Amino acid sequence: MSAQERFMTEAADSSSGKRNERSRSFGKRLFLTLVVLLAIALFGAVTYSPPKSELSFQPIALPVKFIWEDGDVKIAGEQSIITPIGKIAIDANITLGEPNENSFYVTLRDKRRSVDYVYRVDSGTGSFVAIVNGTTQIQVEDRHVTIEVIEGETKTVTFQKVQPSTKRVQTDRVGQWTSYVATRWNEYWDTGWYQPFALARWAYDDSTIGAVPPLGFLWFLVRLCFAILLGLLDLLILGVCLLAAIAFIVAGPVAANIVYGIAGLLLVLILLLVVAVIRSP
Repeated sequence: MSAQERFMTEAADSSSGKRNERSRSFGKRLFLTLVVLLAIALFGAVTYSPPKSELSFQPIALPVKFIWEDGDVKIAGEQSIITPIGKIAIDANITLGEPNENSFYVTLRDKRRSVDYVYRVDSGTGSFVAIVNGTTQIQVEDRHVTIEVIEGETKTVTFQKVQPSTKRVQTDRVGQWTSYVATRWNEYWDTGWYQPFALARWAYDDSTIGAVPPLGFLWFLVRLCFAILLGLLDLLILGVCLLAAIAFIVAGPVAANIVYGIAGLLLVLILLLVVAVIRSP
């Protein structure tokens, strides 16, 4: 081989080596960039706290119950909402005043003694039914419920808000399924660890636009670019969470956790492939 041919061969080898070296260098920089972005995203997911929202609800059951035992009435729970009217003879022909819309009367009737034990319950708004011994339901009619009792037996009376089923409102299966899906969907997002586009919202901030011109605007642009990058990651996480939400609706938390596990395994495989590509000559 002539000197010229050796020179050309060495030059080609050198050029090829430099290209391989640049390729490996670029691959390493890309891998480090992905690792840094992933670390920042995980940090953001941990530190981000979604805005708190206040929730209010109307309890479906009153925090009080009447217990008839050994010919006596006992009251358990929140006694402040109970007002004893008195022990009234059944044939006394005493007319009780009309209760207001936020209360109703409860009468425990002992026919053997010809006595009514009458109480007023401050229930708040809404209609209630009396649950006797955990099963028998007695509708509160005209804001008054009467329950017959016998000495020697034990009866426990609690009160629960009237549900649509007690009003005999028939809901078709499609409506029931829709209500179930909506409830489970909201439950998933209310109890989940991720809110849609949480990372992008954590990074985005336009409050500095007018501060110290033009530095405030430049800082806003930096955060905007960062928010866009995290928004792309948000799309991937959101896709996983949508699949997990569907699994949660169908089969509960276990199915959602399986979706998370599969997504995590796929992420590990992708990272291993990236590392293998970077290390390949």
